[in-house]
Amino acid sequence: MGKVDTRAKKLVAVFAMLGATAAPAMATDKMVIDASGTSPDRILTYVNDYSTDKSGIGDGSGGIREIVLTMVYEAAKQPYWTETVLQFKCPGAAGVGKASRKPAGQPSPALPDADSAEFRMVGGHKRMKDSPEIQSLTGSGWQSASNYLMLKVYRVACSDAAIRDAKQAAAMPNGKMDPAALRQSMRELGFDTAEFLPTEGLSMNVLASYTWEHFWKGAPKPALNNGRQLTAKEAAAFEKRLQDQIALLEQQRDDVGARIKKVDEENRFVQEAAKLRGGRRVSATEQTMISVWLGKNESDVVTAMGAPAVSEAGGMRYLTYAREYDNRFALVTAGGDHISTQGLYESCQAQFVLKPDASGAMRVADVVVEENRSGPGRAYVCSGLLNAPRN
Repeated sequence: MGKVDTRAKKLVAVFAMLGATAAPAMATDKMVIDASGTSPDRILTYVNDYSTDKSGIGDGSGGIREIVLTMVYEAAKQPYWTETVLQFKCPGAAGVGKASRKPAGQPSPALPDADSAEFRMVGGHKRMKDSPEIQSLTGSGWQSASNYLMLKVYRVACSDAAIRDAKQAAAMPNGKMDPAALRQSMRELGFDTAEFLPTEGLSMNVLASYTWEHFWKGAPKPALNNGRQLTAKEAAAFEKRLQDQIALLEQQRDDVGARIKKVDEENRFVQEAAKLRGGRRVSATEQTMISVWLGKNESDVVTAMGAPAVSEAGGMRYLTYAREYDNRFALVTAGGDHISTQGLYESCQAQFVLKPDASGAMRVADVVVEENRSGPGRAYVCSGLLNAPRN
């Protein structure tokens, strides 16, 4: 197919070299998760190693993760490739990909084994070998799968944070990953096959060519488009579709990269906040406040709490709010001798400790609450002082 094939071969050579080494540790890559069949009817399955959260808010949908699955087929009558977008229902909805759900500095746990997985196909497209046309695939409703392949894809989709942690742990100073360390980490997560390919510029057609060049060496590659040379118009249209696909992939890569960067920054902030609190004993009230305020901006605090007393020290900012109630009175004799003090005194002080994040914005890292009461029990005046963030 003229210049299209030439361009693909050049890119294949690049990816062959990258596949032989290790991709940058925190890049969004494609994982090889399954190789099935025997020649000439083999299938190689790739899946993106980063899934996105598609859970609905307040609709009971649970932890839904979306991932891209790509399959390349060797047989002449099978598609050249298919790419589908799948969504899976993951266990522990609130915990998937949330740094605050695991101890700071600790790797994310492996996903429990499952006998089946619930998934649905959002959509996709495919290309047959006898035509340059790219056909659309329609989505499906929720269904259950118990076959080996879908359970592997489910494991990748729902192990998003764990895979990211494994790649980070295998990072070397040169920006690459230690292959042996990564393989061991991936085995512990339940992946016996874990070859990573950088996705930059990797269109589906290039990925299919790469599969033959790298995994199916020596196998005859079927003549695409029934061996017919594309006309200039067809070649131009096909090249445009390739460029559109690459542009879309690059946009997706940038979006995913931005999400990964944001998650990594959140992880670092949470870990630094935990170090800031150190071994301080946190009361139940403080734990509740920290759980809802951690990471909030200074403006969020002021909006919900009002104007504070502000002080700064050591690069930190302290926003202090206080309230007290005092109806005490003294009982004295006619001669002026003090007999006793009656009534109740309560005070509550909440201090928001803010530290700068990676961008320099001041965000809540700790909340220190001091309660005092002249009698037994907790200071009820705190209930009117300790507000929750506003949406």
